[in-house]
Amino acid sequence: FNVCTGISSTSTEVIEELAKQLNKDLRIVEIEGYAGDQNFSAGSNNKLRELGWKPNKALKDGISEFLNNTQRQKWKKIILLFFWLVEEIIR
Repeated sequence: FNVCTGISSTSTEVIEELAKQLNKDLRIVEIEGYAGDQNFSAGSNNKLRELGWKPNKALKDGISEFLNNTQRQKWKKIILLFFWLVEEIIR
């Protein structure tokens, strides 16, 4: 079963929300992609809805919860390192 909102999100939307919540100013540079590149993410939660479940978090809330739960862990540092590397690559 997919635990998701059922609303598609683009990579840009996810990166922009992460940057916003991490207080990072990111400049997204579009480059020519490759065959098979993923332009958006979406899932169907129909099977869970049939069981009476419904989503209760939007993308920004899920990202916020993820970051809050990982503040004491290495993930936040890893994400910040990732953004730093991306910034260095596009300079």
